[in-house]
Amino acid sequence: MTMTEEAKQNDTSQSFVSVQDILDSDDRKIEVVNVPEWGGNVILKVMGSKERDAFELSCIEKKGRSKEDSMLNIRARLLSACLVDQDGNLLFQRHQIDDLGKKSSAVISRLFDKAQRINLMTDEDIDELSEV
Repeated sequence: MTMTEEAKQNDTSQSFVSVQDILDSDDRKIEVVNVPEWGGNVILKVMGSKERDAFELSCIEKKGRSKEDSMLNIRARLLSACLVDQDGNLLFQRHQIDDLGKKSSAVISRLFDKAQRINLMTDEDIDELSEV
């Protein structure tokens, strides 16, 4: 039995997608979050797989870099990868991440929690990054 025959036999109620269907799908959702401390709303986006890999790589200890340095400002780093404008462009550039990290820990933590949730990133995932 071929894979196609087996798939059809296992689930005839579902249609199968093509490569183009996958590439054309809008699967990167956003969430609008009110931040009264900043005077309005922000937009958090779901990262693409490549963006998440880059974020996770930035958290892994590198030779000569301590665990603490690898995890320093992790909340601002995640938010810099998820906060976008109304056109979907990242709000923060790499050189602004430290400045973002100086904002209220209450606001940053609240947004970090939401960014984790929409990106299906658990606390365990974050802990694992610090242990690699």
